[in-house]
Amino acid sequence: MLLLGPKGARRAGSSSGDSASSAANGKDASSPPGGGDNGGTALPYLGHRVPVTFRAISKNGLAYFLLANILTGAANLALLTIHMASCPAVLVLTAYMAALHIFAIQCYTRDVKLKVW
Repeated sequence: MLLLGPKGARRAGSSSGDSASSAANGKDASSPPGGGDNGGTALPYLGHRVPVTFRAISKNGLAYFLLANILTGAANLALLTIHMASCPAVLVLTAYMAALHIFAIQCYTRDVKLKVW
């Protein structure tokens, strides 16, 4: 891994040696990369940033799973998927994934939580 210092100076570090060097420096290995008081020599720690798509699927996982199964069955009934050429098959898969993601993101942005109980 290559880290840039405050004046553009480069210092090389390896991912296997980072934990050993942090233990030798008295830093906790689970601390954010670069620690807190690194003098600006490492990239800032941004936290756990999860893409909105992952959060949307996580919020309505059961509904996403059920819709995926329904769309899979509908595609298999409506199309002869085993005899399709490559280009139409990719287009069907793209439409399938787009429909699933649009559903999940719309539920997430409107704060809809679908439950069974």
